[in-house]
Amino acid sequence: MKPVLTRRDLISAICRKVGFSPLEASFFLEETLKTVAEALAKGEDVKLCNFGRFVVHDKGERIARNPKTGEPAKVAARRSLTFKASDKLKEQINNG
Repeated sequence: MKPVLTRRDLISAICRKVGFSPLEASFFLEETLKTVAEALAKGEDVKLCNFGRFVVHDKGERIARNPKTGEPAKVAARRSLTFKASDKLKEQINNG
């Protein structure tokens, strides 16, 4: 199984690299994630230089087909979220 980076891992890294206490690091991380989530909820795109861009897409209501029965089905309007990695991040991933 692949290793997974968790909030706890991020908090530990902030403590180690920046020198914050675990409480300060936790507050910093939670506020950062909350700010990003609030911007996305408003429909704003979020760009983090040298990391990537989160883009909100508004998808309208549409008629689709139920694959099981073949009957038409209405799909409600919704928002979707995509992430596009920066060239610098892609390079870092590919070059180790």
